[in-house]
Amino acid sequence: MTVEQICQIGKVKISDENIAIINQYKDYIIPWLSSDEFKNNYAKKEFPPLINPAKLDYEGSDPAHAWVLNLPLPAFYDFLVFGSHAVGLHGAMIGFFALCGVTRKVMALRGGAAANLTDASSQDNYERMFKEIINLNKLKQTGRIKHFYLQLSDLVLDDDTKKLYSLIDASSALHIVRDPISVLKGVAALPHRAELLKVEEDFVPFGMFLHQDPFAHFSKHIFYMNHGLTMNTDKQSGVGEGKEMDFLPDINSAEWWLLNYEQTFHDGIMYQLLAPSLKNIKLKQTTDFTSEKCFESMCELADHFGFERPKQSDRWLLRKE
Repeated sequence: MTVEQICQIGKVKISDENIAIINQYKDYIIPWLSSDEFKNNYAKKEFPPLINPAKLDYEGSDPAHAWVLNLPLPAFYDFLVFGSHAVGLHGAMIGFFALCGVTRKVMALRGGAAANLTDASSQDNYERMFKEIINLNKLKQTGRIKHFYLQLSDLVLDDDTKKLYSLIDASSALHIVRDPISVLKGVAALPHRAELLKVEEDFVPFGMFLHQDPFAHFSKHIFYMNHGLTMNTDKQSGVGEGKEMDFLPDINSAEWWLLNYEQTFHDGIMYQLLAPSLKNIKLKQTTDFTSEKCFESMCELADHFGFERPKQSDRWLLRKE
């Protein structure tokens, strides 16, 4: 079996670097691809693993090599969470999970606003998440943390999108949804990444001291993703691509959010990408985590995913009015 044939089976892009990696593992790959286990259980996958993942030492593996070999992300996280922005994943749910001992998460980052980061592509996301999962699993094994999860709220879109999501184990997943009108209201009226703006020629800290007037302080650097007329983002930081933002919510931003599948309204796309491994999926709405329903919802999730129930003494904290 030639390297080219191996690449064809695994849909591996032909390049000098990839060929060198395939050659390095060729003695393991050929017996595996010829085995009955591969033919019966893996051959029909869109991106089949080129080495038996059940026998892999993830902690000693090179993430860049694992990507080329189509190896699934290490499934050491307790569960997967996915959904759109503006459903509570980046705000309330972080605190609610923390009250139940789920204190860390690993997260994929999209391109666009994250284009100045090194983990915007599918491959770089895979390699970064691979390392983070390994490190958090070590903390979990030593008892320093109890639980952590993998979150997919940004949709990473590039030539390797299908490969990235096919290598994510979504067999135990939580999908949080929200009605579209509420999502649009949330993203249009929510302040965005003020700490990355350049206002009045100087960076303005997002935090404040208790003696400061919040209305005076935040009037200088709260802005909305509305492509308005009054504030320019810092082009040098690479954030916002130099688009202009408005000081006030604007319904005219709705069209932009509706078409921005990397952040919102990508539930169907993400569901389809994860479908091959989706087995045990728990569906909840944002409204399930408001007011008195929140405590019971977190108890339900705790029983379903195996983390700690919230304490009765913390019940007052589990209220998102």
